[in-house]
Amino acid sequence: MKTVLHALLAAILTLAAMCQQVSAAVINFDFENLTGSENPTANLVIGDFVFSARCHFHVNTQYMGVPSPFGKSLTFDNSGCYEGSTFGYNKDYLGKSELLPDGVYYPGLMYVARVDGASFSLKSLMFTAGLDGGAYSLSSSKGGTAYADYYSDLYQTLEFHGPLWTNVDWLVFETSGGDDPVGFDNLSVVTRAVPEPGTVSLFGIALIALASRARKARRHRTTALK
Repeated sequence: MKTVLHALLAAILTLAAMCQQVSAAVINFDFENLTGSENPTANLVIGDFVFSARCHFHVNTQYMGVPSPFGKSLTFDNSGCYEGSTFGYNKDYLGKSELLPDGVYYPGLMYVARVDGASFSLKSLMFTAGLDGGAYSLSSSKGGTAYADYYSDLYQTLEFHGPLWTNVDWLVFETSGGDDPVGFDNLSVVTRAVPEPGTVSLFGIALIALASRARKARRHRTTALK
């Protein structure tokens, strides 16, 4: 009887640990499969993530007039970005943005988050700039801030550590001005994955079987005492 109870307790503890256990998964976005039009104003969904430009995004392959050695990247700017514009304004932008009067250009923003709203951690990214250079700031939902510009390095890689970039709900990129596209490539994030439902179900079945065995053993013991 004690052996069955010990096995039952071990199964309960294992199942509880599995339900709480999370495993890290690193996702890298290199944007090589994108074939978007010149000024797409719709939100872009890649896997479990959504990339939402306040204005529009581009799929760039060259920077400062030179083909990029890293292939495609995702860039954005604010050209033609004002209320009611059919050229460069995304009416379905997911981030927060104040409403501006007609004809006033919105800042170039890019909001990044998981489709299901779950948190993630930013690991690294590579800054890319357009024909005339450019720069942008980056902020996280936890108050993290960073800055990148082509004066430092056209293809600089930024790495992120610490609580301000860990388990964040969203990231927002903002251009420093002008309508020349700036953006990023090799965006690397870390997500957390829960155990597969099938695995948890198997442990649940095993737990039920052990509980049934314990009940039978208890009934058998009661009958023997009589």
